[in-house]
Amino acid sequence: MLSFFLFITSIIASSHAGITVTNATLKTESVKKSVDVDATGSKATVKQLKFIASVTDPFISCTVDNGDMNTKFDWARSNGSEVVAETGTVPSRVPKTGTLDMMRVVGRLTFTDFVDKAAQNVGEYKCTSGDQVGVSAVYSAPVVSLGEREYRSVLESEILVQHCSVIAFPDPVITWTKNNQTELAPSDRLKFSPDNRSLTIAVVDKSDAGLYICTAKNRLGRGQAYIKLRVKDRLAALWPFLGILVEIAILTVIIALYERKRAAARKRNQEADDANAAAGASASGGGGGGGAVGSSGGRSANDSDLRHRPVRA
Repeated sequence: MLSFFLFITSIIASSHAGITVTNATLKTESVKKSVDVDATGSKATVKQLKFIASVTDPFISCTVDNGDMNTKFDWARSNGSEVVAETGTVPSRVPKTGTLDMMRVVGRLTFTDFVDKAAQNVGEYKCTSGDQVGVSAVYSAPVVSLGEREYRSVLESEILVQHCSVIAFPDPVITWTKNNQTELAPSDRLKFSPDNRSLTIAVVDKSDAGLYICTAKNRLGRGQAYIKLRVKDRLAALWPFLGILVEIAILTVIIALYERKRAAARKRNQEADDANAAAGASASGGGGGGGAVGSSGGRSANDSDLRHRPVRA
C-alpha cells in the first residue's frame, strides 16, 4: 500500500513582526516487504519508505509585507551554514501586489533533485531580510537504510559496527530489534550511539546471527530497514586456502606417479631394445663361421684327391 506525504505550503505566522514563512514536506511512498526471520519459515513485515519525485519542486518561502524594490533575502541553515546551489537549492525573489515603495515581496528557496539530495535538504532554515528573521523547515518522514546489501557476514570474535542511515525531520526516535522480537537494549557486548544510529557488538558469537531491523519514527510516519547477519567460524577464511593446498598436493602426487610410470615404461622398452639387438648380433655371427668351415673342408677334399691320383709314366 502506498502512502503519500504531500508538500505542505501552509503559511505559518512567524514570531517576528512583518515576516511570514511557509514550510515544505518531501514526498515519500511506503512499501511493505515480508522477510524471512530464520530457517523455520517465520516472517517479519518491514515498512520501507523512499522519496519519490513530484510534478513541481518543493520550496520554502519568506514573505515581507512592507518591502520595496530593494528588498533582499539571505538564506542559511539553522546551524549557521550558508545555503549553496550545489546542495540543490535555488533562491529567488518574487515581487507581489502593492505600490513600488511598499509591496509584498516573497523570497523562495526551491529544492531541485531533492530525491537524490534529500539528506542535505531536510531541516530548518533561517530567512533574513534586513532586521527581520523567519524560520522555515523542510520536513520528511523517516527514510531508513542499512546499506545496499541484504546480508552481512562477520567472523566470530570480531567487533561489529552497523550504522543506520536515517533522513528525517523532525529528528526521529530510533530503535533496533532482532528476529522480529523485543527491542534490543544495551548490555556488556551490545552498545548504541547516543542517537541510536549505530549498533556495536563488542565480541561477535554465533548467537548474534539473525535478522536486525532499524526503525525510525517521527510525527510524519515510520520507516524501517533490515539486514541479515551471518556469523562465520574464525577458521572459515582458511578453508579456501587449505583447499588450494590440498588440490596442489593431489596434483603433485598424480604428476609424480605419472612420471614414475613413464620412467618404468621407458626402462622396459630400453631393456627390450637391448635384448633384441644382442640376439640379432649373435645370429649374424653364427652364419658367417659355417661358411668358412665349409670352404676349408672343400679345399681339404680337393687336396686329398690330388694326392691320390696315379701318376702316368
